[in-house]
Amino acid sequence: MDRDSLIFQGDFVPASMPSRRPAPMLAQPIVPWTLTRLAAAGIDWLMAETLPTLPAPISTTAKRRV
Repeated sequence: MDRDSLIFQGDFVPASMPSRRPAPMLAQPIVPWTLTRLAAAGIDWLMAETLPTLPAPISTTAKRRV
């Protein structure tokens, strides 16, 4: 582990190495799960899981008669 940290102390830094400058990580506000939000999320999930997906429409202009 100590040996790996000495590799990148020179001027040469490979392109795959991310910059080590500190960046502020903005915190998102904490929103509590109320009964209304929980019910809405549950309904959204249930609808997404149970609704059938429609097949892609068939273009009538691309058909060729044989």
